[in-house]
Amino acid sequence: MPRTTPRPVRRRLWSLATGELVSIVVLPWVAYGLIGLPLSPANVLGTALALFVLLQGSVYWLLKLRRPAAPRGMQVYAVLRWLNPVLLAVALPPLVVAVVNGPADEAIAGLVFWVLAVLEHVNYFHTQLMYDNATDLRRLRTSGLQRAHLGLDIARR
Repeated sequence: MPRTTPRPVRRRLWSLATGELVSIVVLPWVAYGLIGLPLSPANVLGTALALFVLLQGSVYWLLKLRRPAAPRGMQVYAVLRWLNPVLLAVALPPLVVAVVNGPADEAIAGLVFWVLAVLEHVNYFHTQLMYDNATDLRRLRTSGLQRAHLGLDIARR
């Protein structure tokens, strides 16, 4: 990272990258280890999609940490911006069928993780949905929702 990048920015990017990586480990552990939900096909499908999108976010923040102004790999992310919704759309019917045909515990985690994947995709590629610090909250109050950083970087490349 160039020396001109302020230390708080580096800390923030590192925090975002590691936070997503921790989520990749903790969320399934809570759902399947702690709560004890079954590893049914529907649950695994939704979980895999959410973890895939979270991994994309973590790698993006790590790339941004190395080159904040122009991270490499934006061509890959341009493909993922198109591919993720296709994967999410293909996964939805089996998840809905699993929920309808029950039992609920064999599909509910998959559906919840699927919703998380959708929200994370929107948050990374389209509109920033997470506002977790005072600066973000002030900007939200004054300017409304912002374009996602990754979406902006894809547009620049």
